[in-house]
Amino acid sequence: MLREEVNHWWKNARQRLGAGGVAITWEMFKREFR
Repeated sequence: MLREEVNHWWKNARQRLGAGGVAITWEMFKREFR
């Protein structure tokens, strides 16, 4: 169950961070989730 929730969370996060085909960097990830 947790795995499904995490997968859903990551798909949404990836869409927000990588919108427009931009590569997601570690800095972008940290800024979004700190």
